[in-house]
Amino acid sequence: MWDAHYEKDLYDINVSKKKSAVTALGWEDEHHYVMAIGFGDGSLHIHDSRISPSDSRITRLSFDLKSPVVGLSVRTSNTDKERALLVGATDCGVVSIWDPRQFDEPLFTMNVNDNQQPREGTIRQMSVHENGCLLACTVGDSQVKLYDLRQRQQTSAECIAVIKHDEMEKFRPLSGISAVSMHKIRCAIAVGSSNGWVNVYGSPKSSF
Repeated sequence: MWDAHYEKDLYDINVSKKKSAVTALGWEDEHHYVMAIGFGDGSLHIHDSRISPSDSRITRLSFDLKSPVVGLSVRTSNTDKERALLVGATDCGVVSIWDPRQFDEPLFTMNVNDNQQPREGTIRQMSVHENGCLLACTVGDSQVKLYDLRQRQQTSAECIAVIKHDEMEKFRPLSGISAVSMHKIRCAIAVGSSNGWVNVYGSPKSSF
C-alpha cells in the first residue's frame, strides 16, 4: 500500500499464495482499513491494515467455482453506515456479496449470464457505485449490465439497464469492451474499449 501524495510505501502484505497470482484488489473507502485480495483460483483474502502485516489477514473466502476473481469492491451499506459489504465477481460470471461480520456464507450470489450457467470469459471488469446500490459489469466483450443491488433476492438482482455494443455505434464504435468504471458521486458509467475509445453514460432516474 502506498501513500500517493508522499510517494511512500506504507504497508507491505505477504499474500502467501505460491500457486495463484493476485487478480483483483478492493479497498474500503469509508474507514480505510479493510482490504480484499482476489486470486486466480477463486479465493479471497481479507486484511485489516490496523494490524501488523504478519497478522493482518482476518479471514479467507472462496467462490464455489475455481474461476479467477476479476473484480472486488468493499462498500459501506447504504442502510447502515457502520456495516461494510464485500462484492466480488469471477471470470465465469458469478457475483457474490458478503458481510464481513459473517463470512461463512455470502448474503447473495447471482450469475450474470442470460442462461444462468457459468461461462469462462464472461466478466472482465466490475464496478460498484460509492453508495453501494449500483453494480456495473462487462458481459463478454459486447455489453455492460447495470444492476440495482437494493432490489435483490437470494440468487438474482434487478437488471435496470444493458449497454450493447451495436447501440454504441451511433455515438462512437467500440471494438471490444475492456473496462467499466462508475463515477464516485454521480450515476454515470464510463465504458472503455480495446481501440482506445471511452463512452460515458448517465441515468435520468433521480432515485439514484
